[in-house]
Amino acid sequence: MFNRKTLESDIKRLYATSLFNDIKVSLKPDSQNSKKVIIALDISEQRTGSLTGGVGFSNSAGIFAQLGLKESNTFGRAWSTDLNLNFGDYSTTYNFSLYDPWIKGDKYRTAFKTNIFLSRDYPQEFKSDKNGVLYAVNDTDSNSADSLSSIVLENVGGGFTFLRPLNGGDPFRETPWKISAGMNFKKVNMIDSSGNKKPYATKKPTTANISEIICIGYTPKDGTCPSENTLISVVAGGVYNKLNNNVNPSSGSLFRFGSEQFLPIGDNSPTFNRLRASYSWFVPVRLINLNKGL
Repeated sequence: MFNRKTLESDIKRLYATSLFNDIKVSLKPDSQNSKKVIIALDISEQRTGSLTGGVGFSNSAGIFAQLGLKESNTFGRAWSTDLNLNFGDYSTTYNFSLYDPWIKGDKYRTAFKTNIFLSRDYPQEFKSDKNGVLYAVNDTDSNSADSLSSIVLENVGGGFTFLRPLNGGDPFRETPWKISAGMNFKKVNMIDSSGNKKPYATKKPTTANISEIICIGYTPKDGTCPSENTLISVVAGGVYNKLNNNVNPSSGSLFRFGSEQFLPIGDNSPTFNRLRASYSWFVPVRLINLNKGL
């Protein structure tokens, strides 16, 4: 039995893949069965690759340039791959990500995304007009040979996440709930601008006493100051989405919540938990009337 609402829903699902820029529908009666309709679709596939770039300014990165390469139909499987390069005065980042909206063969429509990254940051939090500047040093003994080295945090890592809508695997059943679970991995190296390991910091690199030198990273119970910290975490969360439009919503609500538990892997790995939650509520308003006569 032909159902127009079902057809409209199917067309919306096709547009949601971001693979087509035009879908034309034509209906013809079935000469052999008056209760059936022949549906013909004229589909125009859009370009799925894009190259972006730009320049800007931020307090954390300074003046920066950005270059991005994205493909939303990698290998013809609707995989989305994204390569981003950012070069700034105080931050340089390389990030590659992959997103599979539906793992092949999974009846519950589980999605998968992963990413790897490499970054070098010059944290501006260690510089203050009132409190001075912290410089990187390699130990707790200051002498005249120590140089004024900037503190650099080198981050290498990645992660993966599985996402699943709670619709029992029925693509025609709409559900506002989606859950996710995954892991993140990151190694942080405390170095200077030349790449030398320097886990300590002080305002007086040539004359400081031991009480004026701090450890930049995580300090284990034995009181040592490792030159690198390893962060491994397990992440779980959920989303309750009742928005009328995911891209440009004008009504409805969105609730997100999640927990990230960091695991104690080795002496240089801190353990703690991070909880996050957010709620957004959209109310349609009409402050400006741009239609004549209304």
